[in-house]
Amino acid sequence: MREKFISYYRPTVQEFDQLWNEAIFVFDANVLLNCYRYSSHLRDSLFTIFEVINDRLWVPHQAALEYQENRLTEIIKQENAYDNINKILLSKLNEIKSEIDKFSRHLTIDVSDIYIKIKETVDVLCFEIKTKKETHPNLLNNDEIGDKLTSLLSNRIGDPYTQEKLTEINEIGEKRYINKIPPGYKDISKTEKKYFDDLVLESKFGDLILWFQILEKAIQENKSIILVTDDVKEDWWKKESGKIIGPQPSLIQEMKRKANVGFYMYQTDQFLDFANKFFQINTSQKVIDEQINEIKSVRETLMWVNENISSGKFIRSHFRTKKDGTISELLFDDYINNNSAINLATKHKPPVSLHEYIRRTIIPILNINENFLEYLTIGEFNDYINTRLKEVKDDELIALCEEFGWINNDLEFTDEGLKNIIQALDNTDNEKSSQ
Repeated sequence: MREKFISYYRPTVQEFDQLWNEAIFVFDANVLLNCYRYSSHLRDSLFTIFEVINDRLWVPHQAALEYQENRLTEIIKQENAYDNINKILLSKLNEIKSEIDKFSRHLTIDVSDIYIKIKETVDVLCFEIKTKKETHPNLLNNDEIGDKLTSLLSNRIGDPYTQEKLTEINEIGEKRYINKIPPGYKDISKTEKKYFDDLVLESKFGDLILWFQILEKAIQENKSIILVTDDVKEDWWKKESGKIIGPQPSLIQEMKRKANVGFYMYQTDQFLDFANKFFQINTSQKVIDEQINEIKSVRETLMWVNENISSGKFIRSHFRTKKDGTISELLFDDYINNNSAINLATKHKPPVSLHEYIRRTIIPILNINENFLEYLTIGEFNDYINTRLKEVKDDELIALCEEFGWINNDLEFTDEGLKNIIQALDNTDNEKSSQ
């Protein structure tokens, strides 16, 4: 029975030993990008493992391309974090002062003394953050992390597909996604297209392209595959009650059927733990446990953001009250990187009101949802639509916004443009509330 349903059985100890002794270690883009989010100690530990397995380390072209496309974005996010956190602290300080001033006439409580003590603490924190910023590495000019990865992955990157092959995969993907055949079907709503070296790649088929490249590598080398990924979607993992049990059985089965080799998957924290033990790397268990917790913390933060964004579990007043444009703790850039604009049914101006027109054109092109008002500040919302405007590269949209006087020479929305888009979204929300 085990032979018939191998994908439903956890590998034996002997099978795991054989996998780790012989398999090709494949790394997804998110694992590489997370190197910019980890502490230097954790990052060095991962690099040490990469060096140990270097002769069996491999990155599919699709994963390498996604890493290159998002590397600079991650670097800039890290640099902006210092100022953004300081803005949060100062904003919260002002909110606290406004609230406690309501008790200024209290008989025994001296609110001014409370405020002074809180302010002193905030000032110390802001100074520490500013000091850390001064020592932050200038990765835009000297990307030591990227350089190290480039060195480690030298001659370890797969080749790209031809446009003919990509078109074939798109056609196969349409059929697979309808039947929810892993991986990739969870990205079926993505509509963005990417361009690289005269190739057109549809974002929704990114995971499928990755998978096919992994399959081909297994066939060519006749070796088992261990995939390390921090993707948590159910089209990669089998889940029970929200808990990851193991790789999707159909992936193991497809690898066995097409390449006749084994296949297993790890998240980065699991990989770090097993790699240290298997290769007997001289790292204490205490340090390993701390690094595992750090990896989990990064992943859980990103998961929390995505889950709350999709479910709208935010308070609308958060948007309405934060008029100073301060940045919240949300890692919203990660949501931007994993979502695409949707296509317009028409680009002709309909005979409707201005705000209705915005709802039919600008809002869908930029992939703006009315729920955005529930969890974004003014600054975050403006950053998002400015980023989307540059990403979609829609000449007609740009011409339209220029006609309205809503964007400047830097292709960024003016206050007037932002105001009208927000009003259009408010109208959408109000109509839904009245239904």
